[in-house]
Amino acid sequence: GLIIGDATDVKWIQGKVVAAEAGKDQPVEIVAPRARISHFFGPSNLHIYDAVVDSAGNGNYTTVQEAIDAGARSIFVKKGTYTSADADVAGLFIYGESWDVIIDGTTVDDAFDVTAADVHISNLSVRTTAGEGNAFSGFSISANGDRCKITNVQGINTDNVFVHVISGAEDVSIDQCYVPASDAAAVYCQAVRVRITRNYFADASEANVEVTADGDNFSITDNHFAHSVQIDANGDNGILDGNISNETNTDNGTGNTIGDNEVY
Repeated sequence: GLIIGDATDVKWIQGKVVAAEAGKDQPVEIVAPRARISHFFGPSNLHIYDAVVDSAGNGNYTTVQEAIDAGARSIFVKKGTYTSADADVAGLFIYGESWDVIIDGTTVDDAFDVTAADVHISNLSVRTTAGEGNAFSGFSISANGDRCKITNVQGINTDNVFVHVISGAEDVSIDQCYVPASDAAAVYCQAVRVRITRNYFADASEANVEVTADGDNFSITDNHFAHSVQIDANGDNGILDGNISNETNTDNGTGNTIGDNEVY
């Protein structure tokens, strides 16, 4: 059968989803249509997917964009390299099998353009490549991308920034991500109440996180930065606390709470 996650967690057996919950001796069996599979996220939390994307042709669709366009709202993506996608439907959930799932904008597009609210993308990698006169990001989150969540994503040498949060978006969350290298800041924040926590951002050509005008009420906590955080004028009333960086952070905003940040 099709095994999702650890073999002891979730399996597809004879048209049924079978999941063994952590801490439970007996498996939990859920009857579901064959087009739906599941992934186990922890005790008492089983997720059912609308569609499987597999570049090898063993799923419902071969690209993420095909699944979105067909109306899937909860999408599991198997290992492979895929073209860029427009996350343009509210409530969309995209979960990769591992960081071996690569969404690649190549030289022509952002890996993900998020233009709708409540989009959650997790457990995969994004990549863009320099060329053709434009710089593209791993994620471009538009003014309509309120409450977008990006969790456990690897940014592979993105041509521009890993995540660009455009002015107008609110309550975006970037959590537990890893960026080994980017050609600009890992996160470029122009929006209010952006939460950046528990990430590791390594090499960059400038500050790992830049908070610009309109980036008010940010929360940047418990991250590890190879460089630093730069808060520009009018990046106000935010929190910068519990971070480790290789360079001194810069605060040109007003009313920010600068807590215990270690420079090594």
